[in-house]
Amino acid sequence: MSLFRVRSVFRAAEPAIDELPLLRRVLVQLSEKYKDMCGYRKYGLKLDDLWVESRNVQTAINRLPETEIQDRAFRLKRAVDANFHNDYLPKEHWTKAEEDKPYLLPLVAEVQAEQIERTEYK
Repeated sequence: MSLFRVRSVFRAAEPAIDELPLLRRVLVQLSEKYKDMCGYRKYGLKLDDLWVESRNVQTAINRLPETEIQDRAFRLKRAVDANFHNDYLPKEHWTKAEEDKPYLLPLVAEVQAEQIERTEYK
């Protein structure tokens, strides 16, 4: 099942989740705990840095502002270097939860929507 399909399932459940604030709070806490357990933040990465660079993702990356592309490349290079040394970054360089906001997902969704529109037009 693709990531977009999983996300669409959760988007379909979102109105029900919004009606139950306790459930929403629990799901958000579980989500944050899971992200912490994944360990990518200890390498200074953001969640969107973990995308496999398919054609759609590469197109979305090319649409990013130049500074964001350079920041992403720096984060990836630093993470590979830390992993090569079998160590995490120092704690002050870890990505904080409030910094880990999606920057690539909206562009990937836009590229995918354009691709679907192109295939439907043909």
